Amino acid sequence: MIWVWAFLEANPEADGILLDLPPAIREAEKRFQGTPLENRTTFVAGNFYEMEYPQGIDFLWISAIIHQQDSAATLEMFQKSYRALEAGGKIVLRDVFYPENQTPPPAAAFFAVNMLCNTAAGKVYTVEETFGLLEKAGFRNPRWAVPAVDMGSIIVAEK
Repeated sequence: MIWVWAFLEANPEADGILLDLPPAIREAEKRFQGTPLENRTTFVAGNFYEMEYPQGIDFLWISAIIHQQDSAATLEMFQKSYRALEAGGKIVLRDVFYPENQTPPPAAAFFAVNMLCNTAAGKVYTVEETFGLLEKAGFRNPRWAVPAVDMGSIIVAEK
């Protein structure tokens, strides 16, 4: 919710869609109610693992999700994202990434151990692995726009 709010405040001409589980959507609707952003936001209650994403969007932000799932689920998420985006639209991923041919920085290594211990299939993806999955889904020009050793790392690709 906070990301949609921030993006809309930074882009006064934009509208946003918030897709989340029903309890989160109910809370977001309450928080947005009566604000200038309320009429610029479409609230979609659902499970992104089980549904197609709203169509015709030009920017899709996926924040701190892919580390929770295996490569097959991540590819499926990227394929749904590709179908949802308009031509020229961008997918932006915020997560922990590290270069394939380097030892992961300590923060990424510790996070990888956390995913190994606390999820069924979660992991820290390498930049190259993420690029490959994006390209397999149809995206082009993937780039590591904000290299970081923590959750502040950002990868961008285009439809």
